[in-house]
Formats: sequence, C-alpha cells, structure tokens
Amino acid sequence: MYNSIGQLYYYKGKANIAIKFFQMAVEIDKKYDLKNNLAIDYLNLGNAYRVAGDLEKAQEKLKKGLKLALKLKDTHWIAIGYKYLALFYQAKGNFDKSKVFIDKSCELLVAVGELSVKRKIHRRLYLE
Repeated sequence: MYNSIGQLYYYKGKANIAIKFFQMAVEIDKKYDLKNNLAIDYLNLGNAYRVAGDLEKAQEKLKKGLKLALKLKDTHWIAIGYKYLALFYQAKGNFDKSKVFIDKSCELLVAVGELSVKRKIHRRLYLE
C-alpha cells in the first residue's frame, strides 16, 4: 500500500514525499520478509532519490533493489532496475555506462515480450 502511495506522489512530481512512503514500504516489507516487494521498494526508492537529486542514496538503493531482483530472478524488475540505473548514470553524466544498462534492460524486455516498455524507456532516455 505504501509503495502505491509513493508511486502516486512520484508521478505527481513530489519525489521527496514519495521517498517517505517508499521508506515506510521498505520497513514493513523487511519486517515481514517480503523479498519480492522489498526489491520493488528499493528500486522505487532509489529512483525517487535520483529525481530528488540525492544521487548517493539513489545508487545505494538501486543496487540493493537490483541485487534482490536478480536473486529472485524477477525478469521484469531486473529490467526496470537496469532502466533506473541507466537514468541514474545519465543524471551523473556517464552516458557510456547509461547505455550499457539501457541495453541490458531492453534485451530483457524483448526476451519477455515487453516491447511497449522498451519503447517507453527509449523515449524517456532521450527526453530527460
């Protein structure tokens, strides 16, 4: 529930408020050992930190979320994690590393048939 509320604030352009809700989601999902939810929470939290300009925390949370998604073999969220890392490296001005992660994300999305997500990723990377 807190993750969903965080998403609402994130999409309204209120990353700092979204961060608070994503943090609450992390605490609850840690308490109940909900690893799949935790991977999503960390990825969303890291992405919100990126948007808020806290790149150090963004990197920490994104790597934590991606590590969990990889451990769980959750292809969709691995691809999203790669996308968020691509956006992170783009924000840092490291376009070569950003391209590596976007290519990984797109490769996974094509493999699982999520072509519409691939198109959105490409549009977003070129617009930001």
